[in-house]
Amino acid sequence: MGREIPKAVKDQAFRLWLKGESYRRICAETGMSLGALSTYINELKKVSPDLDQLRELSAILKKNNLSIFDAVRGSKLLEKLNQLGVSLEDLDNYVGLVQRISHEKGVGAEGFVESAMKLMDLERRAGKTYEELVKDLEEKRRQVEELEVKAKGVQVEIQGLVERKAQLEGEISEAERKLSQISQELNRAVSTQERLQKLGMERVASLVEFIEDCEALGFNAKEIQNLARWRKSLAEMGISPDKLRDFIEQRGSLERQLANLSREKSAREREVKQLMEEYMRLWGEVNALRGEISRLSRLSSTLKSGKLTLPCKLCRMWGVSIDLSSAESGIMSGLWCSGTCIFCRQWSTYPAWELAWFIAQLVLPAIRPRGNAGRLLSQIPKQRKDTMASLSQ
Repeated sequence: MGREIPKAVKDQAFRLWLKGESYRRICAETGMSLGALSTYINELKKVSPDLDQLRELSAILKKNNLSIFDAVRGSKLLEKLNQLGVSLEDLDNYVGLVQRISHEKGVGAEGFVESAMKLMDLERRAGKTYEELVKDLEEKRRQVEELEVKAKGVQVEIQGLVERKAQLEGEISEAERKLSQISQELNRAVSTQERLQKLGMERVASLVEFIEDCEALGFNAKEIQNLARWRKSLAEMGISPDKLRDFIEQRGSLERQLANLSREKSAREREVKQLMEEYMRLWGEVNALRGEISRLSRLSSTLKSGKLTLPCKLCRMWGVSIDLSSAESGIMSGLWCSGTCIFCRQWSTYPAWELAWFIAQLVLPAIRPRGNAGRLLSQIPKQRKDTMASLSQ
């Protein structure tokens, strides 16, 4: 029993055989023996009897330098030719006919064939010939043209109806306006009639006579209404319209009244100006008094606490406190006094003359009192006054 041939070797041998290679060439390529190769090919032919034809087709394609894709295209072309009823013997004549017609019509051969195929498909689906289809198309086009003409006529009629509608709407609007005017006139007439009925014939006659008299005097209804309003305004101001002459004689003419009012206004303005000046003077005294009170308050606080508060040399805040006894000693001996600012925590040093100046600013309002400041000074305890006296010395 010989060794088993691998499947890959068999497949390679089969592909070479399909390509038309000779048995010896296949054996040389695959290493199979002639007997084994022949046996294998015969077994395949039993399974597929068309292998010889397939090998022959492969050889033809190879000889003509064609591919399997070209063979597929050829089969499709053959199928189309069969559908058209064109045999292979008549193919040359058919191709020549297509070229001649396409040349005469100025259409490419491919386009001509495609159009012919589409026409055949259309005839098949419609169940009609080309002439019948053309006739139906012309009939439908004629119907479309007739419908377009009718549509244009309908559009003209619609336009006319729209214009007529606008005209009728205008006429209706005008009629409604006239009807509204007539209705208003009727309402006024009815209202006038009702008012006349309520007044009675005697009052109506009197009213007619009154109107005639006014017209004879040159007055119209508008002027009479204004006169009535004027009399009413005078009555509301407490002036009797019938005694207007007496009122004018008592009060004088309007120009005189205006002059009196102007003089009274000037007098009041002078009084207001004087009061304003007095107010400003008093306000100045109040501010001065406030300043004295502030200084006296500082003096009182200084005397109560026994400490003199001075402005810091660095931050300018009133945050340096020095005992009055130390300040007194410094002034008497001419020495400098120092203290720490509670705000910036820095030391400040003051000469004797500066201490004396600050103390003088506190003491002077108490030494030269005016008005309320004197009363405040009288309330300072006696021992504080003695201290002030010693400081002033």
